[in-house]
Amino acid sequence: MELQRTTKRLGLMPIRIFTIPFNEETQTFHDDLVTQFCVNKRIHKIDTRFFTRSHQPFWTVAVHYGQILSEEKNIRVSGTPGPEHLLDEQQKALLLRLKEWRKGAAEAAGFPVYLVATNAHFVAMIQQKCVSLESLKLVKGFGKSKMEKYGAAVTAIIRQFYHGE
Repeated sequence: MELQRTTKRLGLMPIRIFTIPFNEETQTFHDDLVTQFCVNKRIHKIDTRFFTRSHQPFWTVAVHYGQILSEEKNIRVSGTPGPEHLLDEQQKALLLRLKEWRKGAAEAAGFPVYLVATNAHFVAMIQQKCVSLESLKLVKGFGKSKMEKYGAAVTAIIRQFYHGE
C-alpha cells in the first residue's frame, strides 16, 4: 500500500497529513517523506495516531505548519539590507532552517548564536551549496574550529534540503 498525503487548510494554518503503512520487511514505518517535507517548513505542531485497517497497521502524521518565510525584508539598523536579501525564497527557507538549528546549538553550548555561525556564513554556505566539509573551507570566516564542531550538522541540513538525503 502506498503512502497517502493530504493537504488541508483549517483557518490560517495549513496541515499536511501523511498516512504511512507499516513495512513488514523492515519492521518500521518509513517516515522519510515526512522528514523531507518538514525540513524547510516552520512546524507548529505534529499529531500522530496509529490505527489498523484489515489487520494492516498504519501511522497517521498530521503536520501543522505556518508560512515558511515572512514577507518582511531583513533590514539592519543602519538601513542597509542584510545578506539575506541575496537569497531567493527557497534559499530563505533553508536559511530559516539553519537559524533554527543554530539557536539550539548555541543554547546547548551556552553562548550567543553568532558564535556558532553568522547569517553571512549561512548565506555563503547556501549560495555555494556546501554539502560537504571540504566545501565549507570556501566560506570566509568559518574556520577549522567551527568546521570541526558544527560542519557535519550544517552540511547535513544543506544536503537534506537540496538532495533530500
